[in-house]
Amino acid sequence: MASWLDRLKKSPLEWLRDKACPPVLHRTLSEVYGRPADDPEVAQARNGAFNYKNAVTISRSQQETGTWLDKILEFEAPNNSRHRGPGMVNQFLSLVEYGWDETHPIIHCSADRLLRYAMQDKTADLFELKGYAGTNEESTAMILHGLSVMSAACLSRAGYGDNPAVVAVAEQVLADLETQYPEGGEPDLYDGTIEIAEESKEDGIYRVIRPGHHSPDMFLFYLMAWHPVFHTDAGRAAAGRITEFMLKGDEYPLRLREVSGKRWIKLVDLHVAQWSQEEFADKKLGFLLHDLELLARTGSLVRSEKCVQLLDWLISLQDDDGVFRVDDHIEKVVSRSQYHYFPLEESWRGKHKKYTDVTFRVLLILKILDDNCPL
Repeated sequence: MASWLDRLKKSPLEWLRDKACPPVLHRTLSEVYGRPADDPEVAQARNGAFNYKNAVTISRSQQETGTWLDKILEFEAPNNSRHRGPGMVNQFLSLVEYGWDETHPIIHCSADRLLRYAMQDKTADLFELKGYAGTNEESTAMILHGLSVMSAACLSRAGYGDNPAVVAVAEQVLADLETQYPEGGEPDLYDGTIEIAEESKEDGIYRVIRPGHHSPDMFLFYLMAWHPVFHTDAGRAAAGRITEFMLKGDEYPLRLREVSGKRWIKLVDLHVAQWSQEEFADKKLGFLLHDLELLARTGSLVRSEKCVQLLDWLISLQDDDGVFRVDDHIEKVVSRSQYHYFPLEESWRGKHKKYTDVTFRVLLILKILDDNCPL
């Protein structure tokens, strides 16, 4: 029987064996080709992933609290130039993408803190978010509700989906989605708009998310992609409705959560809802790989003609030897929102280091489709 992977001109496995960094090789062997953990080559690559320079560098700056730079979400501290860099969510997801899992103490340390947020523990330190909540119990509860979903999404990605606290969040989110995204109805997710200018080049007009509501952002899709609650018929149906709504597009794709009139987090719909093939081709390929993987995991990719066409275009970029050499389309600068995902290679000096990331991600998307939506 034909498969999605059969659409490739040639398997790039031998080339990846020669050129890829240990995290890419480990994930290729285990996630794409299904090699068992006790396979000597897989075990060697996994050990290499745990000792990989980029991942080890990240791990060494983790604090005892499980955070980085005393931050949960912020990429840069606004008032302290010495504390620049990504916070816990970005760093945690980065290590997971490098192949680190719940067996590693660094992952376990951050997971303990994320689990407290998943449980909406009012005694948990909110770090940089404390200033938004202050002593207002309602504001604290609203921030903890938002953090519970984001934490459950991160924990599901890291293999903690069977933890009772994470299961409880996933079940509640699915119940919320049943009412917020009704079959045949139009979601009512937002409370007006706000214009933000000059804080970053991405700023513009934001839609304010209503308290307790779920916009089609990265964290919701991570939860739907990795948590078993969403691998049921009801979960797949909800993911399909959300994807359909998102892909209609919105002239204002930026999202904002507020408490007490203060904006505490900026979000955005998946870029596949807004960008065309031409826009992805203009050095934004990492965003396309990220979004197509999430849609493949939720079972929603094949339901969208636009997404299938984007995947067809992506596959067409493969060379005859199986490698994706995409210099014209690959990012030249790593985006903050893609920091945790792309690239995995230590350095992009040398063209093959660009190609290994893209080649692995395309293989992974096709393998996921073979598992979730076979031809």
